[in-house]
Amino acid sequence: MNDTVLNKDTHIAFQKKLEALGISNSNIVTNTIDTNTVVDTTIDQDHTVSSQLTLAEQRAWMLHQQDPLSAAGPFSMALELKGGLNKKQLVQAIKQLYRADSSLNLAYQLDSDGDLKKEHLTCYPVDVPILSIESIPAAINYILELQSISINLSKEPSIRFILFSVDANTTVLGIIGHHILLDDTAWQPIFNALNHYYAKENLPSQPSVFTAPQESLQKSTSYWRMQFPNGLIKTTLPNSYLKRHKETLSISHDGWHNYLDISPAANRFRTVIAIDSIKKFSHNTKVSITHTIVALFSNYIATLFTKEFIDVLMPVVDTNAITALNQIKTSSNVIPIRITKVDTNFNNFVEDTRNQVLMAIENNRAIEEIITITQSQRQALPNILITQFDDAAQHLNLANIGMKSLAVPPLNTDQDITLAFRIEANENLHLEMTLKDIVEPSLGTFLLTQFVDYLQAIVIGKSPVVVSLFPTTDTLFSSFVAQTANNVAVSTNREELATPSVQSPNLALERQQTTDIILNTFKDVLEDKDLTADDNFFELGGHSLLASKVIGKLKTKHNLDIQIVDFFNHPSAKELAKKSVSPGSLGSTGDVQTPTDKHEDDEHREEKQKENKQVGKNNLNRAPLSLLQSSYIELADFGLNPMFNIPYALRFSDSVDETLLQQAFLDVIERHPTLRTLFLPEDDSILQNVIPMADLADYAWFLDSSHQNGEHYQQILDREATTGFNLSKEIPIRVRLLKDDKYQQILSLLIYHLSFDEWSTAIFMQELITAYQTRANGQLPIWQSTPKSYIEYVFNQDREEILGKHLDYWKTYLGKVEKGRPLFSQENELPDDIDYTGAIVEIEFDKTVHAALSRWANIHKASLFHVLYACITLALYYLGAGKKILVGTSMFSREAVAFQDTIGFFTNVVLHQVAINEHLTFAELIAQVKTSILSSLPYSDVPFSIVEDAVAVEEVTDNLCEFYIQFHTTNMLNGDIKTADKTINIELLEPIRDLSKFGLHFEMFEQQADPLAALRVLICYRTQNYNDQQIALIKQTVHALITATAHTEHTATVRTLRKQLFHKIAKGENL
Repeated sequence: MNDTVLNKDTHIAFQKKLEALGISNSNIVTNTIDTNTVVDTTIDQDHTVSSQLTLAEQRAWMLHQQDPLSAAGPFSMALELKGGLNKKQLVQAIKQLYRADSSLNLAYQLDSDGDLKKEHLTCYPVDVPILSIESIPAAINYILELQSISINLSKEPSIRFILFSVDANTTVLGIIGHHILLDDTAWQPIFNALNHYYAKENLPSQPSVFTAPQESLQKSTSYWRMQFPNGLIKTTLPNSYLKRHKETLSISHDGWHNYLDISPAANRFRTVIAIDSIKKFSHNTKVSITHTIVALFSNYIATLFTKEFIDVLMPVVDTNAITALNQIKTSSNVIPIRITKVDTNFNNFVEDTRNQVLMAIENNRAIEEIITITQSQRQALPNILITQFDDAAQHLNLANIGMKSLAVPPLNTDQDITLAFRIEANENLHLEMTLKDIVEPSLGTFLLTQFVDYLQAIVIGKSPVVVSLFPTTDTLFSSFVAQTANNVAVSTNREELATPSVQSPNLALERQQTTDIILNTFKDVLEDKDLTADDNFFELGGHSLLASKVIGKLKTKHNLDIQIVDFFNHPSAKELAKKSVSPGSLGSTGDVQTPTDKHEDDEHREEKQKENKQVGKNNLNRAPLSLLQSSYIELADFGLNPMFNIPYALRFSDSVDETLLQQAFLDVIERHPTLRTLFLPEDDSILQNVIPMADLADYAWFLDSSHQNGEHYQQILDREATTGFNLSKEIPIRVRLLKDDKYQQILSLLIYHLSFDEWSTAIFMQELITAYQTRANGQLPIWQSTPKSYIEYVFNQDREEILGKHLDYWKTYLGKVEKGRPLFSQENELPDDIDYTGAIVEIEFDKTVHAALSRWANIHKASLFHVLYACITLALYYLGAGKKILVGTSMFSREAVAFQDTIGFFTNVVLHQVAINEHLTFAELIAQVKTSILSSLPYSDVPFSIVEDAVAVEEVTDNLCEFYIQFHTTNMLNGDIKTADKTINIELLEPIRDLSKFGLHFEMFEQQADPLAALRVLICYRTQNYNDQQIALIKQTVHALITATAHTEHTATVRTLRKQLFHKIAKGENL
């Protein structure tokens, strides 16, 4: 992040140098240097680079001559690397970055004619030391010491690396760089190359850089003159904000000088807040989050300082893609934006700010030129800067190494106030406020805290409050700041380094107890007693369904709240303990607790549930339908539509006692009343009525093998799978025992979807096996607890919230959506009548592909489902589905943890949109998919059809989405029945699949026990929509893409994968 511009004295010196180079103010408008010049470089024999230097490079060189340690010059960054890093291999990889025509070995100096040139240092010995150090703070302070030593740009490279070995598992990669070479566009090519070199791979060939056409100079000149008719204005800070020159107290920063013997000229404060409401506000206003932050922070400062308008600066860089080491060059610039204060109509205000920002970027000129064009006073240059920055660590992907950026305190800054922000992968907003040393440092917490409150009030539609800093006395102000500091967790980098983090004994004990609770729950759910607190839940067999079960158990048994997003981002018991929230705690350690209406929402929900319980407390055998059941009952035709059959066929390896098995079924049906429920019309509604166990004998739901009557078992299985229920007269379960050609028993189990879902399958099979085993050993099953009934869930549903707040989420997220079209179709080719007739094709992947995809998931803290979902949507994009793809998927919708052991119809279909472009990396696509899915989990209880009706552009009679993606974890139906005298293996037989609810349905199965088919993808499709040739192309593309992405580098873009993919497909090769 470069936030530096020229002050008055430096600008005068710079002007003289420009005049010496033949560029003067008198002709700057007509003979301007293009700040975005990008041309191919060649290396002469004297190693001089014959490319034109950008004005940004010349600016940085001149500022370096004035002050080699200014904010325009050196900077530092640090990355924490976790895992078994091969340090010597990394050192060799770093040294390769400087080879040949790489920009990293450039030096800058004046030639004999006084012209600034850059040339390659061919003989410079690159040194990457490896130092042992006691801690990460010590490493960062060492880096800051190095930053405080000026770089000799004429004899040294503009970037150097250093490794700090903290312990066997922790390494800090320190980087000292200079703005004359590096801006934010440099890290992707540098780290991409480092990834390849560390893996001992050659760099792929890189395309030449495209240079965007420059806006008309005359047009941009007119724009800036019109925008700032009286010149740029510097914001005058009130005296009360400035640091006192006469200190009345002797104050020292304990611990800081123990490490670093310099006086930093800046103070930085940072925090992290949730982004959901900001994202929603931006979406509704049709602006980016960047525009929202720029507009509202500027308005906050103008309000705080009682200014009618303020001028702020925004950094911009060359938009041309930098992909290779020899293309790296700084192009950073800052452009001014004038913000006129408003007190109301914030949506229109943010939209106007967006338009101004876009126009300023379109008319981008060097800040020196803008100063001249607007005839501004040099000392009046805006002193407030707002910038978005990226996490450079996202581009570094070393095999099996975890990494994150470390906070490095600033040594200096040229702006009085800087707000920097980035959107994190977990959908939080990271905010950093940097104050120049002329500003009283104790105000940092106050300013950032109040801006967070101001921002969050506006985006949720409330009136913002800006408190005057000094309402009466300094005492009142001190009290206010102290109170504010207690409300928001804001950390200053320097204090963090200076003072070791010390936990109180009580907190440490509580954290350990929480870790033990989570670890024991992991062991229970994963059935692995050898797990440790540092083990990754997902690497040892965990998946999203089991994660949800862990969350439910922690909530119901220990009253610990865990968010699913935190689970993926912190998948060990030790890490997750830091994110858990228990009653009485102030919140997750290190997280910001922001003002919300959660307390009011909880009170409303509790009151609503009390009302619902009062209605049904005396009758848990009779209830209305749930919202989900109500939305499907008509389409299901009271069970007659076999589309919603859930058929299972299980083969037993040894004989089972059919009478005992029927008794085991009765045990489960007694525990879960929804399996003995009728759906009866009554007046204008439909009620579900639970049949008493004593009356169950009146219903033909169980047939033993004696009823087979010589008919072939497969014919019966096929007929059962396609025969619906009359749910007004039949309970929603049908069981038949059959025998195959070898007289092995086969269980035909058919359950209707209105009373059952995939989550229920695991509960059902576990309890069925337990009941049979217990009865086979001559005992009756004794259950540890009684699950809540589905009817209790119905009475607990807060329909007002689901159809209000939760439905609003989908309206905001999806907007208005056109009906999805089949691939390869034209508008006039869509059939008038819907035909659900379907067929399937299958793809299998071996254990190496499965393992590679799992590594992708672990590195990016995602699930295997997220990775496969990204693969499928990318394949659809390549096949012509468009840049914004609407996809349906299943969600368990069991946010109410009390019902996680309940059999019933909870699983819902939800819609997500995936946005893809050619420059998106596959890693970014995974992050997008993960974020979309996890963010929508709390709102997944809105029935699919209700969401469709709310967001569809026009009424649809079929599904709004053409594509559906579903993932099944390790098969829960394959298992063993263990009795005193034998073990009976259960094998799931493939069901018939001749119907397809969606046009193109991708169903993925994880089978780790099968090395040749560890991963299976079934593509079920409507034969009405796709012919054999089209399906063959879809299958080939999906197979090739999944195989390719399993082994591609993490920085591979959509365009790169496209070229690789279709080159192989065109040659008819399998990847």
